[in-house]
Amino acid sequence: MRAAVWREPDILSGPAQNYQQATGVVRHRRCYVSEFCLPRANSMPRHPGCSGRIFFLRAQAGACLENVDRRKEETMSLREARLGYREHVVSVPHLYAAARKFALQRASRVPGLGPRLVEVALKRRYGSHVITPLKVRNFIQAHHDEESKAVVVDSAPYHLNLDLYNVCNLRCRFCPTGTDQLDRERKRFTAAKAKQVIDAVKDYVIVFSPFQWGEPLLIPETYEVIRYAHDAGMYTSMHSNFSVKVKDLGRKLVESRLDTLLVSVDGLEQSVHETYRRNVNNDFIFANVRELVAARKKLGSKTPRIELALLVFRHNEHDVPLLEQKRKELGVDAFVTRKDVIYEESWIPEGKAFQPLTELFTGTCSFLYQDLNIEADGGVSPCCINTSRRWDVGRVEDLTDLKAFWNNPKHQAMRAYFAGFHREGQAAEASPSDQPLLCHSCDWVSDCRAHADLGKLSPLPPSFAAESMTLNHGIAPKLLPVLQGNDSAGCAC
Repeated sequence: MRAAVWREPDILSGPAQNYQQATGVVRHRRCYVSEFCLPRANSMPRHPGCSGRIFFLRAQAGACLENVDRRKEETMSLREARLGYREHVVSVPHLYAAARKFALQRASRVPGLGPRLVEVALKRRYGSHVITPLKVRNFIQAHHDEESKAVVVDSAPYHLNLDLYNVCNLRCRFCPTGTDQLDRERKRFTAAKAKQVIDAVKDYVIVFSPFQWGEPLLIPETYEVIRYAHDAGMYTSMHSNFSVKVKDLGRKLVESRLDTLLVSVDGLEQSVHETYRRNVNNDFIFANVRELVAARKKLGSKTPRIELALLVFRHNEHDVPLLEQKRKELGVDAFVTRKDVIYEESWIPEGKAFQPLTELFTGTCSFLYQDLNIEADGGVSPCCINTSRRWDVGRVEDLTDLKAFWNNPKHQAMRAYFAGFHREGQAAEASPSDQPLLCHSCDWVSDCRAHADLGKLSPLPPSFAAESMTLNHGIAPKLLPVLQGNDSAGCAC
């Protein structure tokens, strides 16, 4: 476990280099921590009708989640970090990635009861209609594969990101879509094609997210696809800027059986919000939220759970307590703060609650073990931050055999890159030294969020250094000595 310390990157790659080439301005990514958003799972009183065994399992599952709180308290002083924001950022009930990774991973090792503990925790989070014995076994296996840095895995992805439409009505400052850095044809996923994808992965997928690079509410198919995923036994979660005008929007969302909706509100006032989200309309957002709350009440539904989500920057961090008050006024379930990929120093928040803190180190990239990312043009990305079709690992038509696809040569090569040199019995079909990979130019690799330690990665291939001089997603030629090992390119995470 090592401290995450801000440092100027030696290498500009991916979106950072595109931005520099387009504007002449150098921007650097900086990660900061807003809030871990962890649940309080042990506050459940014992019900008189509960059997002793079931109560024990629930208590153990809760204790496993509480372990995450203790692990986080080891890495930072929560009271000091939250300061005045404490009461405004702690009411998020969903399992954060860290909770899944550390608490449930630890729970799975309990002799004789591990799988049952994980099943209880997952059902409490996602619902009994979503979790099956096969999904529990796959969930445990996926985390085991990740922890062991397996190159050839025995699991399948349990989170599906399906980009139904890669067009957005906003022009956000650091978004590849909003800044025209998306190297993909603008496409729209048909409902019939989306249903085929859902059918192909429904045995393993727990969470379904119908968005990635665009605004999902711009097309009418979204509601039909969400309902189909729900009926297929998936937990549905969607993020929207909600700055759209759609007739009967509230009723459509409730009837789609969407489980969770995160609404982006990056400022209480229009002038603050549009600083980052250009073309946004606050009147539309709050009117749509009120309509959804009213529709949910009228139809007697508890879903979707509505959360206001704030990307914290220097210009809007003062809005944190104000948006919590607005959340209560609107009747919204929760308000959460989130971090973004920041490339300009002047945007970084000044409050201690949003400064870089110590992260828990795992030494690999979870996207390669957990997430299946399907783009609107039919390409399959290795992760949700890939902006170029060059780095796709396949096509949607290849998903007929999900487990075979999950172990294709490109996936193996990327896992091997994070695992370091090949280990006996884990040789990938395509060596990481033979071909360029997205991971080589990823500006997340050197950040703790990607859980990568450059000291333990495989060396970069010479072919990548040569090709990168002509690629938008490559490395500046003057930095080739860094790639070739003549300078330090290590990460402080």
